[in-house]
Formats: sequence, C-alpha cells, structure tokens
Amino acid sequence: MSSENEESDDDGRAGSSSGTVVTKRMFIRELAGATGLPLKDADRVYDEFIRITVEHLRAGDQVTLTGFGKFTWKWMKGRPANIAPGRKHEPPEDYPSVQFRGTPVVNRFVASPGDLGEGRRVPGTRLLTDGSRALQAADGDDD
Repeated sequence: MSSENEESDDDGRAGSSSGTVVTKRMFIRELAGATGLPLKDADRVYDEFIRITVEHLRAGDQVTLTGFGKFTWKWMKGRPANIAPGRKHEPPEDYPSVQFRGTPVVNRFVASPGDLGEGRRVPGTRLLTDGSRALQAADGDDD
C-alpha cells in the first residue's frame, strides 16, 4: 500500500486525482458567475445539458461537442470478483459504461503545464483563457 505523499510512476504529470473535486454546486455557481445568469437559470442549464446528453445516449446516439469531445456508451465485460476458493459464485454480469473522449486539442490544452497564457482560445469555445470572447474564432487548432 502506498501513501498519498509518495511519488507516482507517471513522471510528475497531474492526473484526475490530483486536483480539487468540483461539485455540481460549485460548477453551477461558477457557470452563473461567468455568464451572468441567475443561479436558478444556471442550475436549469446544467440539468438540461445532462438530461439531453443522457437521452441521446439512451437512444444509442453518440453526442459530439465539436472541438471538445464525444460521449458514447457501451457494454463493458464483467470481471470475476476475488472469492475464496471453493465458494460458489455467479458469473459476472456485463454493465453499461458512459465513455468520454476529448479531442486531441482539448487533451493537450488540459495537460499544458503551468500558466496557459493570456489570450489563448479555450478549445471548443469562442472564449479566451481570461474569460473574454475571441473576436474571430476558428474551428481548428489554436496552437
């Protein structure tokens, strides 16, 4: 067992477990602050985004957010549990899993070390890293 303070084998790269956990409430407050929407409206936008995405996934659709990534779902193969020898157990069941795959531009942007720099366009948006809107937003890579 390793301690949380020990170095990992990922060459010092940050991963999904190295930052703050952003809750729904925190996300909605940030969304409301960035857009000027009342909290109630930002909460509704969040809920509708989730509802629409889930409904499309349930229908078998792939949800692609151009410049950001795509959501899909598939059946994952169940894996046998560790059970004491000699004990009878049921075969593992397959289970549904929602997958997200970011675009290469988003993946590079997220993994950028240090300051992102002023005036850099956030992939998939017309926003700059300082929160202002880009005057001319191209659909391609902003590198």
